[in-house]
Amino acid sequence: MRSRCSFRCCSTRCPARGWYRSRARTAWTGAALGQAAARAVERLGRNAVALASTDLTHYGSEYYGFDPMGAGPEAHRWSKEVNDGAFLERVLALDAEGAAERGEADRSACGPQAAAAAIAFAQARGATEGVLLEHVTSWERDPERGAPRNFVGYAAVVFVRKG
Repeated sequence: MRSRCSFRCCSTRCPARGWYRSRARTAWTGAALGQAAARAVERLGRNAVALASTDLTHYGSEYYGFDPMGAGPEAHRWSKEVNDGAFLERVLALDAEGAAERGEADRSACGPQAAAAAIAFAQARGATEGVLLEHVTSWERDPERGAPRNFVGYAAVVFVRKG
């Protein structure tokens, strides 16, 4: 008896991917999942959007165990502009695999594969660029806590078709 594919690893024929999955392949990349979802939407003749969520850099030794630049304003600047910035650069360029790799390699996103799925979906559905709506950190939302020591980055991006 065949089971229905729900984008989980299986050995059944996956209608979204259109090929047989092997038990040796145990995980989908975010980009592959986004592309598969876009193909499924296309086959069904539907309109759809993809929503994804990931925090950006979780910075600080107290809660996150990640503080390569120490604490204070310079560490905050590095986390937001350099570490988050490199990830967001890939996201805005619609580079799904690059965003996933960057997020995992430098800890700039805790869910980079979710972002990669949304990027790949949007690109497959015709998006040509990402637009950054806002990029902040938890410290910027609550600076009363003193010098930046432990904080998380957040950004909102929308993918659009220009032209």
